[in-house]
Amino acid sequence: MRLVFYYPSRGIGGAQVLFQRVCIELSNLDYKVAIISNKDCFLYQNLIQKGTNVGFIDIDNISLSPDDVLVLSLDKAFQMKELNRINGNPRLVFWDLHPFNLVQWTLFSLFYKKYPLSFFVKILKRFEHKRISKIKRFLEVANDSGALFFMCQNNYRFNAKMFNVNFNPTYFPVAISEKYEGDLESVIPSKESIIRICWISRLAVDKVKVLNQLISDIESSNCSSLNRIVLHIVGSGDAEHNIQKSKKIKIKMHGVLKGNDLTSHIRGMDLGFSMGMSALEFAINCIPSILVPSSAATQMDLKRDNKYMFLYDIEGYDVAVENYYSNDKRLKFQDVLLRIEKNKHLHAKKCYDYVLSSHLTPSVVKNMVRKIGSSSFYLNDFNKLNIEESTRLERVTLIVKKLIKNALEYKNK
Repeated sequence: MRLVFYYPSRGIGGAQVLFQRVCIELSNLDYKVAIISNKDCFLYQNLIQKGTNVGFIDIDNISLSPDDVLVLSLDKAFQMKELNRINGNPRLVFWDLHPFNLVQWTLFSLFYKKYPLSFFVKILKRFEHKRISKIKRFLEVANDSGALFFMCQNNYRFNAKMFNVNFNPTYFPVAISEKYEGDLESVIPSKESIIRICWISRLAVDKVKVLNQLISDIESSNCSSLNRIVLHIVGSGDAEHNIQKSKKIKIKMHGVLKGNDLTSHIRGMDLGFSMGMSALEFAINCIPSILVPSSAATQMDLKRDNKYMFLYDIEGYDVAVENYYSNDKRLKFQDVLLRIEKNKHLHAKKCYDYVLSSHLTPSVVKNMVRKIGSSSFYLNDFNKLNIEESTRLERVTLIVKKLIKNALEYKNK
């Protein structure tokens, strides 16, 4: 069995790094691994050009056998035409990396994302009933064939409600490779010292929206430590200029940090606020990791006072605070700070232990290989579902939707 990964992205983000780590771990365990790519993609530059044992399949000359397993992110179910030059009939495995992987291909995804339970949305879903039914059928067949995996509880819950499916999901959580090798005893900040808070993410519009709310929460906390707080922001992106200024706390911008530079920076912090892979980066380096609302959170969720959670309190491998978490698990910013000042080491150790037990790459990958090996969903089976087939009206609506989306993205630059 050869595991072939397809994620043709030029940018760098959590998904790209995740695929890179999984490929390297599989290769280190002596599995046959390859990527489908072209030479300007992130995975090619960070796997092939760096001399790893991962194989390379040119996207213009794809030849796969039934013994190959093609691993794709779930959104690629609507982009399989990119791979229509495949020679052969490989098995397929879809990994849901984001709750919106599939809904983005519906006609009225904006409304489904923002108002999933509204009466208006029910009407819209009736309008594209055939399209939604096809996606529902695809999810059910892929799951029954052992070819569908979710990254976390939230990803499954959103899709289950959106497409009216009900099955026991299999999870492949986001994985992190580095294991901390230093002293686990964290330095507890004294009452006179600076409190170093770190944020790490791509500075895209959805992430900056959450970051700005964190800045507002810090400013309005009125805690006695306010004048000692320094917020360190790591990352870059189109919405960097939208980060709000602060008159109450000092904000330091660090741009993109990688490798040892990122690790050294994290280990110099007192606590980290983030979501996704970045939240695990803090924890694996023995820094208390506090989850923020997801980038898909509504304005109402962002405005509530108690919106933060320690990573170790999370369920179902979630890496953001979702709206279904009860209030008794959520914390206000000042409550987080009080707990850190009281016993930083305790919370750092609990975050660290959680990542070791749930998100370390070797254990995630071994489980992945065991599950993937039982997939019986072939490319020919997928093609029979005709998931990408659209009516003329649907195609026109999708084109208009794309034009509006591009216009909005251009406006936000």
